[in-house]
Amino acid sequence: MTRALVLGSGGLTGLAWEAGVLQGLADAGVAIADWDLVVGSSAGAYVGARLLAEGSAEPLFSAQLAINPSAEEAALSAAAGRLLLLLIRLARLPGLAWGAKAAVLPLALRSLTLNAARDGLGEFATLGVILRSRRQGGTGIETLQALGRLARGSGRPEPLLIAYSDHLLGPITAWPAARLAVVAVDIADGSRRAIDRSDGVSLAQAVAASSAVAGILPPITVAGHRYMDGGSGSQTNADLAAEHGQILVVAPADRGALAGELQSLRSGGAEIAAIRPSNRAAKVLGEELARLDPARMRASAQAGQEDGRAAVPLFKDQA
Repeated sequence: MTRALVLGSGGLTGLAWEAGVLQGLADAGVAIADWDLVVGSSAGAYVGARLLAEGSAEPLFSAQLAINPSAEEAALSAAAGRLLLLLIRLARLPGLAWGAKAAVLPLALRSLTLNAARDGLGEFATLGVILRSRRQGGTGIETLQALGRLARGSGRPEPLLIAYSDHLLGPITAWPAARLAVVAVDIADGSRRAIDRSDGVSLAQAVAASSAVAGILPPITVAGHRYMDGGSGSQTNADLAAEHGQILVVAPADRGALAGELQSLRSGGAEIAAIRPSNRAAKVLGEELARLDPARMRASAQAGQEDGRAAVPLFKDQA
């Protein structure tokens, strides 16, 4: 029976939490490195690449425990600009935790203003489509296309995000030998693409495309198309693993669609195990902009390790 691992999107804290989950499973003897397919979206693309290349979660997990928040802030600021870092720091202040949600708005307005200067004031209607979608909890094609228009407004050069991807990948520079599908969304039409080693782009370029959050990080060009965050439509893209008999889904974030995605896989006959953040871990990971806060990464990895150990009964035949 073939096995697939699905690693969802969830920002920097989601990346750290996933590394912790995998380490927690490994601590208990669960096999975490032998997969026929790994599907990685945004944060999950980095974790999947390192797991497959290094054969263990330990190097990435240890890196989260040794994280230097100031150095990580500098690397993030170089890729996304100083406004993002300023908003993250403001959201840390006592009584301003709500700012992690509200701070998304000025970042979006920055991109829309650049778009409007080029294409007209009608570009501001994009924001209404996105906000309406967030209230309704769905991400249809109209919303993805609106996010794509928002993504066009990034004034940051692509190489800066690719360099940041290199930084997050650490010592890993080449595609792993095992099958890794890195998910990204075309900003032109909202279509999804699973990028792999056969596409002839660097690993850093592929994972940069998968993590290019609209309005915050610049879309990345792959084969003549520009791509944004692979978690824009689905935060797991678990359906890409549907042909496999056993599927482990590690999902640091859920906008409300995860239960339906898992049920769809089960109805197709697959054996599914899913790991989501505990209530305590969810508070550590944060919401919205807080998920890009380097100061939360160490605690997120530790919370993930606890959640991974707690999930061991799902794998009683292995552990």
